[in-house]
Amino acid sequence: AQTSCSCRVIADSDFAWRPACERLWSAKQQNVMVQRWLAETSDKNESWQGVPREELAWRHRYVAALKDSQRCLITCQELCQDSSVDPSTGRPYPRRWHVRVHHGRWMDKEIVFPLDGGDWDAFHDDTLHRTLFVELPWRPCLGEGTEPHLL
Repeated sequence: AQTSCSCRVIADSDFAWRPACERLWSAKQQNVMVQRWLAETSDKNESWQGVPREELAWRHRYVAALKDSQRCLITCQELCQDSSVDPSTGRPYPRRWHVRVHHGRWMDKEIVFPLDGGDWDAFHDDTLHRTLFVELPWRPCLGEGTEPHLL
């Protein structure tokens, strides 16, 4: 009984879960919460669904990330900003999306969505036809919370 109790403690420990989470998330685009968890620089008062960060073990972080992976909506930050940071400015690079667009014929495009939503008045549909790289305006849709999401 003592041995199984010891194994349970080890299996539930951050010692086992943190490396597993780091391996799993290393090659994936992380959301804001996972980035903070991996950097371990977040505010001690931060919480996830009411659970304070210091009480959020790596095993629970894994479950939280797994639940988050089932979302059907994308946040503004996930749409517009990459996880890599420009060392000269300290801000995230804009995220580039590779999109196949049918505009009379199929074309491959690189699209960037501006964080502020962009200027619809300055955008012309024929821009997609003439250029490889496009900054595409978008409109947020308020989801269940206060964070705008893209449909």
